[in-house]
Formats: sequence, structure tokens, C-alpha cells
Amino acid sequence: MSAQHWDEKSFCEDYCTTWEISHDEVHYGWLAPGESQLRLIDLELTNANVLDIGCGMGENLIALARRGANCHGIDISGHMLSRARENMKRFEEEISTIHFQQQDMRQTDFFPGTSFDLILSAYSMEYLSSTQELKDLFYNLFKRLKPGGILIFCFSHQLQHFRHNMLANTSSKTGSDQFSTMIYSFRDVV
Repeated sequence: MSAQHWDEKSFCEDYCTTWEISHDEVHYGWLAPGESQLRLIDLELTNANVLDIGCGMGENLIALARRGANCHGIDISGHMLSRARENMKRFEEEISTIHFQQQDMRQTDFFPGTSFDLILSAYSMEYLSSTQELKDLFYNLFKRLKPGGILIFCFSHQLQHFRHNMLANTSSKTGSDQFSTMIYSFRDVV
């Protein structure tokens, strides 16, 4: 998995100023409608254990904590987690503590002993290096879900990337070294 310069404070600061994300509802990416329209979270959130993989600045976790969820987030970037903790402070009077941990998503030993009602990942799994890493991650995340739990993930659509061969149903890397992401085929995701 490429670090994508997430270990550099200036890179993270630039990323953080790219767009503003709501703390009122769960988002599924800059081109997708939010939870209020998609209604993908079909469970009672009060006291639900929630995990956000690649939580970034914590916006989704704050939105979920505001609905009563017990929130946990991991991110590979300590800089992004610092921003998430700062964001959380603005809501500390209305939400419970959100638990953050700096960790690579491929290492699924985060928050030991906790199983989750909801696992969410918005635009993070595309930073894995291969479809095998994606399969391994899915396998390990499903082991962490409670019975009846929900896994919601989203990543870039093939047609967003002009360099991707849209006719071949294969996964591939795209972009330069700095912004190299996986574009998964429909076949690999299914």
C-alpha cells in the first residue's frame, strides 16, 4: 500500500483544505449523495459499535456519534487523526468520545475484543496495492462484524479514470506514484 505522502503534514494540510465535509450526515464521497438520500445504514445507531476504515478527519464518525453510536476510527496518517481529534472537540458536549487509532487497514487487529454493527470505508480501500489485499481485508472485516452487521464501502468508479481501460473488466493501478490508487473491476468487487 502506498503511503501517498500521508506521513507528510503539508500533504495532509493540502488535502484537508480540498473540500468541506458535513458533520451532520454520513457521506459516501464527493460525487455521491449522502446517507439521507441513499439510506444504506439500516440499523439502530444508538449504542451501535461503528468502525470507519480510513477515517481521515473524522466527519463520518462525528455524524454517527451525533446519532448515538459508539465510534472507532483508524487511519494510516497521524496528521489526519490529529485533525479528526480537533474536529471532535467542537462536538464534545453532544457526543461520546470517538476512539481513534493510527493503523494500516491491512492490519486488522485494531480495537481488540470489539465487534462492529457497522463498518464503513469511504475512498480508502483504493489505496491497497492489489485485489488480493482487498479480498484479504474483506475477509478480515467480515470476521469483525456482528451477526446482521453491515459493511459499507465506496471507492472510485472505473469510468472516473480516463487512463483505465474501460472495456477490460480487470483491476489495475492508475496515476503517478504520489497518487497511485487501485481501480477495481466490477468482477473483482463482486
